[in-house]
Amino acid sequence: MDHIVYVTRSSAELKELLSGERRAIVRGSLGKRAPYGKVKAGDMLFFTTGNGTSRVKATAVVSKVYDSPKLTPEENESILDDHDEKLQLTETEKEKLSKKRYLTLIEVADVNPVVPFTVTAYGSGEDDDWESFDNIDSVIQ
Repeated sequence: MDHIVYVTRSSAELKELLSGERRAIVRGSLGKRAPYGKVKAGDMLFFTTGNGTSRVKATAVVSKVYDSPKLTPEENESILDDHDEKLQLTETEKEKLSKKRYLTLIEVADVNPVVPFTVTAYGSGEDDDWESFDNIDSVIQ
């Protein structure tokens, strides 16, 4: 499966993934919403900053996924702390995630920049949005 992963333009997330400083991403939600339960090892991630254009700027291969059970605030904090070296979250990112009941941690490999290309966006294009497709070719413009 292929996934379009939205990151904010102001976020260093994509830059840090490309440099190897971050080796995992995390998404949180109050309910079990994408990417929870949708991502598997071997899937492809396509990173875009959204910002109305949905231009893919990098790709990665999923190497490992962890979908949490429903978490207490303490369990949430513990999981984020245990994976801090891979995630390299800012205090703002930690604060935002601390309120989430479900976390999806996704370890990545082979993160590479690509010649930017445009995809049809179905979501709002906001940071933390996530779209899954059988094949990315179906949404390339």
